[in-house]
Amino acid sequence: MDKGPIQPDTMTDPNPNTSQSCQLECLARQLEAAEQERANALSLLERARAELARTQGERDRAVNALIGLRKETFFNLARDAERRDGESPMHTVRIGAYASLIATSLGCTPAWSEMLETAAQMHDIGKIGIHDSILSKTGPLTTEEWRIMREHPTWCRHHRPVRGTAASGRRDRHDPPRALQRCWLSPGPVRQ
Repeated sequence: MDKGPIQPDTMTDPNPNTSQSCQLECLARQLEAAEQERANALSLLERARAELARTQGERDRAVNALIGLRKETFFNLARDAERRDGESPMHTVRIGAYASLIATSLGCTPAWSEMLETAAQMHDIGKIGIHDSILSKTGPLTTEEWRIMREHPTWCRHHRPVRGTAASGRRDRHDPPRALQRCWLSPGPVRQ
């Protein structure tokens, strides 16, 4: 009466169609759960993207405000130095405009020309460090007073940002003639 080996399907489930039906239902539930998890993950991702965009917007507004305040501070210092020196009104603005026009005519990019215009307006900021007795002197300056006056353009070089800060390596921002020379000699991104 040996009928041979017992088939595996008949050992576990006498009705093979029922087993396949259960497997399909189980797979359908797993697929539904996976789709729900995917939808939840996409929803979280969209919320995270919206939060990131909001945070980046806040950061950009804060950075722009700081840049504006920094520029305003330097311009106010330059204007104060100009007033103390008795220079003609708008002297620093004219110097900046000339520097920008020259840079543009040499083929520098608009961004570079704008940076140079800003930097050039700072050319007399060192006069903040010159004593009023020298700046407002009506007679001829002594040799020592001339030496002090000639050092005013180097004031920014001696009052640089701390090494390692973002602005510490940007020497051209403190030296407009060097910036213009770099633009003229550079084949890189400062030229159009």
